[in-house]
Amino acid sequence: VQAKSVEIADNASLVLQQKEATATANPYVIEGMLLPGCTYSIRVATLCDEASGFVSAFSESTQFTTGDCIGLSNLAVNNITATSATVSWTDDMGSASRNVYVQPAGDGLDWSSVVFYGTAYSTNIEVTGLEPMTTYDVYVETLCGGMWMMSEPYTFTTARTRHVATASVNDTLRGSATVSNAQPWYGDTVVFSATPAVGYHFVGWSNGTTDATTSVVATGDVALTAYFAINNY
Repeated sequence: VQAKSVEIADNASLVLQQKEATATANPYVIEGMLLPGCTYSIRVATLCDEASGFVSAFSESTQFTTGDCIGLSNLAVNNITATSATVSWTDDMGSASRNVYVQPAGDGLDWSSVVFYGTAYSTNIEVTGLEPMTTYDVYVETLCGGMWMMSEPYTFTTARTRHVATASVNDTLRGSATVSNAQPWYGDTVVFSATPAVGYHFVGWSNGTTDATTSVVATGDVALTAYFAINNY
């Protein structure tokens, strides 16, 4: 036996490839045309006489099913800060690269909501540009057998940050200003209060608010100045 004609069909119906191959060794390895988790049929014809080129009829078809892609395992998120995190996994397929997507936690991957995209050439990647105290889903995409496969989401929440709140006045003789929390955490509500001195009245805050007592949600350092004016009689 010098050569064999190998015909492979998807689900025993669609012929994917008919290939002439020198079969001086056994077994014959099929590469580059199969997808994971699929059933195929295969049949073989033998070159009986090389001089005449006579080839036998095809054998009976035999079916086989390729294995599923394992993809990756142990997907995890560590070193979480207010604006970054490290995504890692165990590489079960030996892929050269993987695509990593991060979006606010929700119902499935939404391309319009992705806030981070990166390609990893190892088994981890640093995710940056995140918002504090926000819950995210991370997805890792793997190329397996010529087909891209997406992992299940891994959910994590970024840390809080601490900020500085400062209340000042345009003139200490005209009044005073206080803040309820000079070191608020991200997302805390800070109350600013202005009290005029005798003979003066409160005009407004530097952010345009005219209420003597006002609240601000801390998403960073916040500083307000209270303005007072003399009373006219």
